[in-house]
Amino acid sequence: MLDLWAIAAALSVFDVRSAVRLAATQSLLPWIAPRPLLLARMLEWTRGMLQRRPWGHRALGHQEERHLFDWTASG
Repeated sequence: MLDLWAIAAALSVFDVRSAVRLAATQSLLPWIAPRPLLLARMLEWTRGMLQRRPWGHRALGHQEERHLFDWTASG
């Protein structure tokens, strides 16, 4: 039976090798491997997660962020 929680866990890890290892341990690799589009999407999503900045840096612009943490900044 397909375990949707295991798929979600495999998609939410940041390391491609960990995702493949988790999929293999959950017996999902035989289900994912014949579906190259799904595997490609998993790898692309993981690559995107690795390239993103931390959430705090995305939420604030660099100027706002510097003033937020720089107590000596005027204004």
